[in-house]
Amino acid sequence: MIKIHNIIVPIYFGTLQIVVTDNIKEAELKLKMEPIDSPISYCSYVISNPKPNGVSRYTIFIKPDASLNIIVHESLHIVNMIFNERGIKHDTINDEPSAYLLGWVTDQIYNTLNKYINDN
Repeated sequence: MIKIHNIIVPIYFGTLQIVVTDNIKEAELKLKMEPIDSPISYCSYVISNPKPNGVSRYTIFIKPDASLNIIVHESLHIVNMIFNERGIKHDTINDEPSAYLLGWVTDQIYNTLNKYINDN
């Protein structure tokens, strides 16, 4: 089963697309995305799909049994992609923007995984 959840990214623009599936290869085909041929794709991964209008879609493919470690790991990749595409530098002295966005992304993925598990 594949669950796809799209969420508007506040402040920074874009869409966070969370794809929860036991079969990442099947999900890639369903979404007509170029398959990633890598051992890491059997666990989870994130890609960015920038649009000409400047609004990007950040897609995470993640398995329902992903650990909190994997969720946070992939969330950080998403935060870095958003910052890079928006020209924002991570500030190690005032890291509140990074911390808030990391928390938001992590919550979205965690909540989507919980809903998937409860629905199945």
